[in-house]
Amino acid sequence: MPLAEIILITAVLLTLAMMVASLRQQLLLPYTVLLVLLGMLVDQVSPYFAVAEEISQFHITPDIVFFLFLPALIFESALSLDARALLMNIIPILVLAIPGMLVSAFLVGAGVWYSLQIHFMTALLFGALISATDPVAVIELFKELGAPRRLTVLVEGESLLNDATAIVLFHLLLALIVRGEFSTAAANEAVIDFFRVFGGGILVGASIGMLIGELMSKLRYGYRSIPIVLSFAAMRPVCLCNQWLNTLY
Repeated sequence: MPLAEIILITAVLLTLAMMVASLRQQLLLPYTVLLVLLGMLVDQVSPYFAVAEEISQFHITPDIVFFLFLPALIFESALSLDARALLMNIIPILVLAIPGMLVSAFLVGAGVWYSLQIHFMTALLFGALISATDPVAVIELFKELGAPRRLTVLVEGESLLNDATAIVLFHLLLALIVRGEFSTAAANEAVIDFFRVFGGGILVGASIGMLIGELMSKLRYGYRSIPIVLSFAAMRPVCLCNQWLNTLY
């Protein structure tokens, strides 16, 4: 798809999203629900309107999601999250992020296996893939409904830490499906991957964060755009460093 059409479709989608945002007070529905309904409506009317058909054929590549959307979502969650509240609730957050993630993957996989009658390991692989979701829509609902602050901290903190569990579980199940048998070497590799992804992500993020923070302190604060630009620029190296760590093993 040409760049001009991508920019045009993106502008149209953003305009529709803003129009929906202005209507949520009259419709008394959460903004995220309205966006889902808008997407379903566009899909239904796309065969009858040329513009809608172009929008329905618009596809986002995995690289755009991984390097643009996902870093922005995680960065916003980490920036708005209260660090003290996170440390105070670190035990329940870790319980949700590690054993809770495993239980969720098993329940999703069991449900898919029972309903679709597919191979059980394949269903578990899907459960590991789908269980580590980003709770942007849920957090938005919490804010609109005035949910307790601790509940928001638990859900948002768990979403920041469950990726390591999901990645390791996915690779372990994928290896089991490919090899057709369970091995001690695969289990040991999964444990090493968990600590590498979990600890390596914290180390990379903290190192780049301290570097950007030190750089901000050396620059002139007369320009309000400096912290914003540097914060946005920090998201890209974090993704690249994490991807580089994954290629080392």
